[in-house]
Amino acid sequence: MKGSIFRSKFLSLQKPESVAGVYMIFGLVWITLSDRMVEWMFSEDIRQISRFQLFKGFFYVLLTSLLLYFLIRRLYDQISNRNQELELVFTNPDLGMLKLDSKGVMTELSANMETMTGYSKQELMGKTIFDLIHPLPGEDNLEVFRQIIQSGHKEGFQFQFCVRCKNGEEIIFNLFGMGILTKQRKVKSYIVAVENVTEQLRSHQNLEAKNKQIMELAFDQSHLVRAPLARIMAITYLLQEEGLLNENEKAEQIKKLKESSEELDFHVRTISQKMRV
Repeated sequence: MKGSIFRSKFLSLQKPESVAGVYMIFGLVWITLSDRMVEWMFSEDIRQISRFQLFKGFFYVLLTSLLLYFLIRRLYDQISNRNQELELVFTNPDLGMLKLDSKGVMTELSANMETMTGYSKQELMGKTIFDLIHPLPGEDNLEVFRQIIQSGHKEGFQFQFCVRCKNGEEIIFNLFGMGILTKQRKVKSYIVAVENVTEQLRSHQNLEAKNKQIMELAFDQSHLVRAPLARIMAITYLLQEEGLLNENEKAEQIKKLKESSEELDFHVRTISQKMRV
């Protein structure tokens, strides 16, 4: 099991030592086997040995060139695929990248940060990230974030803040960051990924509002509508039965029937208006 794991890691060819190791092993095997073949085939003929050594050298250069081509091509394809993934990240209009120094000052930023906030690169560079973000209503995590940045925190972190754009619009950012360490394991700077989640949160809030409205409509239907409807059904039953009511009682019940019908109509129209909102 351990041997298979070692082979899979070694042959992954994603590190320089893997490429150099494959080339070294191939070269040693080639030299050893080819020299023994020369001794076996041309043990006494010096001219034949010299000619074969020349061809052997040409063949070795050809094989190693092909080997290096495939190794380099594989690494190039991996790098190209990774660059495409990074390009998707950096061209996403709702994603941005920041680099902060140990005090929270913005030293580098992606072009998407300019698009999302409306500020130019010159306006953002040199400012601290604390000048850009504000705590959300009901939250007090700005001081916690400030302490993380200024204390050399080594672990990853995640926060959500409000950002006031240049045009005055407020948008919501998710911040995902981690520290870049020096050889002495001290935080030198921070890389922060910024995601604009304003539309997602608004959609979520709209969905919650719709759910609340549906619950209110269900309550109105089960309570406000059912009460006058039950009275109408009861009065209708009394009026249909002969001999239960005299003329005065029938007139009184008809008056109540009209009132219950108007009440029912009022609640139905109210529910219809709520459904249009």
